[in-house]
Amino acid sequence: MKHADFITVTRGLRGFFAVQMTWDVNCDCYVPLTTHHSSYRDISSAERDGRVWAKYEELRYIKPERYAA
Repeated sequence: MKHADFITVTRGLRGFFAVQMTWDVNCDCYVPLTTHHSSYRDISSAERDGRVWAKYEELRYIKPERYAA
């Protein structure tokens, strides 16, 4: 699949959280589809949620390079 959904982590007003990204044909880019219900102050906890979620949904998990230490 050329533009398969994937799980990653992002940061917003609520802290770090996992998000499922999907391809939007109208804007020709990835957009958030849904987010995990939990939020954290640290990225490692959100990454743990993301990896578990990705495995459960049989999706790829992509580590967010933007927040790498």
